[in-house]
Amino acid sequence: MKKKKYIIAIISLVFIAFFSEKNYAKYIMGDKLEMNVYIDKTPPIIEIVTNGEKETFPTSHLENVIKRKDDVIINTTDNIAIKENEYYYNPSNKDFSGVSSNKFENNKQLVDEGYYKLVATDTSGNKTEIVILLDKSAPEVRVQYFKKGEARSVLRNTTPEKKIVANKKI
Repeated sequence: MKKKKYIIAIISLVFIAFFSEKNYAKYIMGDKLEMNVYIDKTPPIIEIVTNGEKETFPTSHLENVIKRKDDVIINTTDNIAIKENEYYYNPSNKDFSGVSSNKFENNKQLVDEGYYKLVATDTSGNKTEIVILLDKSAPEVRVQYFKKGEARSVLRNTTPEKKIVANKKI
């Protein structure tokens, strides 16, 4: 009778384990119980490619903004597997509070000017985060000089065809 109860209990446990939605470990019934455990503390690596030059970021860099003036291609890798890649985009500043994330796959190209926060998360929950500023605009230079009785300002872009001249009486 006791043997029958044990057999029913084991069959019930196997049945429940087989049909449960989440199996966290595979148990082998017999003389011994085996379970393999792997501890992953290595964060993912974010790689940015600008004009064919690669730069890797194996740790988070949120304090320093990475500045680029040309389009950027983003790739991520991990020693086990990447769970998800996300980016946040803000065209005006590096404050991403209230900005929703977008998922991306490798070879994602960033082309719009502004700030991007990139987050790579591996299957163990380790994260690497960086902030990139993509700034393609040429700087503006304002030159002001004085001539007797008038001030003259010249606003020049780095391209010579854009020139604005304003005269003002002093």
